[in-house]
Amino acid sequence: SGSLYIRSGITSYCQLELNAGGTTRGMVYADSSNQVGFLTNSGSWNFRISGSTTYAYGDLVPNSDSGYHLGTSSNKWDEVHAGDWFRSHGNTGWYQQTHGGGWFMEDSTWIRSYGSKSVYLNTGEIRASLLSDGASGSYRVQPNTNSSIRFQTTSGYVDIGPMNSGYCHYVTDRAMHWFAQ
Repeated sequence: SGSLYIRSGITSYCQLELNAGGTTRGMVYADSSNQVGFLTNSGSWNFRISGSTTYAYGDLVPNSDSGYHLGTSSNKWDEVHAGDWFRSHGNTGWYQQTHGGGWFMEDSTWIRSYGSKSVYLNTGEIRASLLSDGASGSYRVQPNTNSSIRFQTTSGYVDIGPMNSGYCHYVTDRAMHWFAQ
């Protein structure tokens, strides 16, 4: 059997206590400082609205894996702050609605741009042990190959750079060289 207790007449707060089997299971609560919400059975906040701010204590978990949404295209969150990872599942990732691009993964090897978008850095650097073309991976730029940079195609390679303190080197696997004006 369950019981419902209403505490009112107190000037600072009122609460609706939910009781089942002789034990308090939770409370609906409101106070004189405009806070409204749900309390745990021990009286701690579980979900609270204070003015125009909503607080959740603990995990906000959907009741199934049926594709629930947090916001819509017309009702958006202005900012999201996180102290941990943003995690996506399946062949998904992050999508920027206004400009139609983002990042996603469809295998365990590559992070891909979505929407055929390019990457722009106005400052900073890109660091990699190998850069290759997007189509086949046959055309490569490989920094720090024997203290040089290797440019490789399906026809061969050339290493260019100062491989010691005395000379700048030019090394290739081609027997002939052609320089055009």
